[in-house]
Amino acid sequence: MWFRRQRDDRWDLSVDTASLTHEQRVIACRAALGQVRPDADRLQTDVPWGQSESWPDDVRAAATVFRDPARGYGSSGWVTPVSDRQWDAYLLLAPYAYNSDVWTSGMTPLADVNDEGSVIAVRLPEDRIEAFHQALAPAQVITHPPRDSRPERSGLTTSRTS
Repeated sequence: MWFRRQRDDRWDLSVDTASLTHEQRVIACRAALGQVRPDADRLQTDVPWGQSESWPDDVRAAATVFRDPARGYGSSGWVTPVSDRQWDAYLLLAPYAYNSDVWTSGMTPLADVNDEGSVIAVRLPEDRIEAFHQALAPAQVITHPPRDSRPERSGLTTSRTS
């Protein structure tokens, strides 16, 4: 990655969206993103205007915050710092985007919502995990401990000898 990795005690959580309807995925995306908002400093999203005919009116209006429809498909680029207006627009648009993500000011990834809400992954501190599970019910949430506490996989790391 192009940025320096910092120690991070956040847990990785992903949402199993396979059994969710489109409407349930939209709700799950917005609930998941709401959980990372306290740490969110920047975001980026694509705006697939070619699909916008099937979007609700409020989603089309939100998309204009990030990209003019006359410009067609494209990315918002980094939006930082994220204003409340931009965040509200992002919550509406993200479940309809192909690729969107949220980061901290230190460039730690917080959330990925991809493929029109079929992929939802977030990183949260341990004290927010229970609230995340409650906010995402009835969707199944898969939880992994912080990356720094996971055992090393043999053969994938280089060991140094003195």
